[in-house]
Amino acid sequence: MRRSPRLLSIAPPAVSPGEGSKPAETKGNKADGEASEGKPGRRGRTGKDGPVGKPRDFDEVWATVTQLRAIRDAPVDTMGCHMLTDSEAAPEDRRFQLLVAVMLSSQTKDQENAKAMHNLHAYFKGKGGLTRKNLAAMEERELDAQIKGVGFHNTKTRNLIRVANLLEDRFHGKVPDTMEGLLSLPGVGPKMAVLVMEVGHGRRDAGICVDTHVHRIAAMLGWTKDAKTPEATRQQLEARLPVEVWPDVNLLLVGLGQMIQQRPFDLLQRCIKCTDPVAAFRLVGRIGGNLKVIDKATGD
Repeated sequence: MRRSPRLLSIAPPAVSPGEGSKPAETKGNKADGEASEGKPGRRGRTGKDGPVGKPRDFDEVWATVTQLRAIRDAPVDTMGCHMLTDSEAAPEDRRFQLLVAVMLSSQTKDQENAKAMHNLHAYFKGKGGLTRKNLAAMEERELDAQIKGVGFHNTKTRNLIRVANLLEDRFHGKVPDTMEGLLSLPGVGPKMAVLVMEVGHGRRDAGICVDTHVHRIAAMLGWTKDAKTPEATRQQLEARLPVEVWPDVNLLLVGLGQMIQQRPFDLLQRCIKCTDPVAAFRLVGRIGGNLKVIDKATGD
């Protein structure tokens, strides 16, 4: 089954103000377009809620990250939530499938999440596909059997069935198109809500998805300060990074983190091919990469 790489086609071609699509405000944070307003050009300063202003070396670091991730072959690129919907399904069904995928993804490796989604698609093949109505009608034991490989599958089973029914009761059977609406659903956190807004509804200014890779790498790069939780990291990053890069932060940094852990030699080979190899090696070292990796196959 052919998949769309970013699912942007799920979103309607235009967003009408006043229909639940206004950029959401989060506690302690301005609306998306206003996050860094007030002190343009002042870099490296620290406010009461963390650093403010674009990180001093952001442009150089981001250019290097983009080069290192020019080839999209990390697990997140092929098995991330944005790749796990049925490209032939109706847009609203794809949004629901995306919501299911992000709810399954917490505390779960991409490989296991992709397997669970594959199981669900296979289970509903010939029965109308993975839709809200079909999932709402499932028995808990049936659903749990399909997703048992993901973390906390028992809790996720209950939450998924509840959400499938709540969407009908509260949102006319549709996936909410506001952060507030998404966060009102059991089992849906900020990272998940941002991803659904971005990929499912085409809201590229919805926010930054922060998982453990982004949380760790952002701190190592000095983009955040004393951010103890992913949510604190999200708020600091949204206050500092240009809005135009928000949709790519998660995908690029997660893939980079996965390569550091799983394919360090390949990553170092890409450093050599960068416009500035020294800067690339320095960046990989800053975020915990091993610069003395030996290829077991060749001894290089």
